[in-house]
Amino acid sequence: MDTLTGPAEVIQTSAIALDKLDYDAWLACFTEECSYEITTHQNEVNHWPCGLMHAFSKNQLRDRIASITTVNIYEPHRYRHILSQSHQSKDSLNSIWITGFSVYRITLGKPTILFVTGEYRDQFKFEHSGVTILSRQIVLDNDQIDTLLAIPL
Repeated sequence: MDTLTGPAEVIQTSAIALDKLDYDAWLACFTEECSYEITTHQNEVNHWPCGLMHAFSKNQLRDRIASITTVNIYEPHRYRHILSQSHQSKDSLNSIWITGFSVYRITLGKPTILFVTGEYRDQFKFEHSGVTILSRQIVLDNDQIDTLLAIPL
């Protein structure tokens, strides 16, 4: 991956990589010591620590990708991300960048469906070599997911 210059570019690049099923490019958007969590609005409002997916390092994300590409059997599909404009929650290097999204699920021979909506809450690591995701919390608007959650969001 070329050096990414800012948080908004990293957010867009990660979504495009997933849409293209380019898992190497998606993984390159994260730091080695990253965290990745998918939860729901209801879990958050009720302070329930449970979520749909958790990873506490890039190696765990690599394991997830290895699992979906070599082990798990699921109906072949891909996503199309539609992202809102990203904004910072506060002005500092540790700020959270919030990006609303819609993800459509595309399966050959079936209608495209709205799969999930929600927001990314990203924190970044800024280095001379570029910007990468240090923490990504994904909060889904609804706890009802139409079908399996194989590919990361």
